[in-house]
Amino acid sequence: MPQSKLLVHAVHNADGVGHHITPASAGWRYVGFETRALKQGAKSKLDTGG
Repeated sequence: MPQSKLLVHAVHNADGVGHHITPASAGWRYVGFETRALKQGAKSKLDTGG
């Protein structure tokens, strides 16, 4: 894997999403993930499409 894809710095949007990695964007076959910045006590809900 090219080194440029190993480290991605997060820039959080208004919803707190910092990373939204899909299998296609990472060059993977199945798994994606997302990171979110939450304030203490906050909750986040995400539809996984399942």
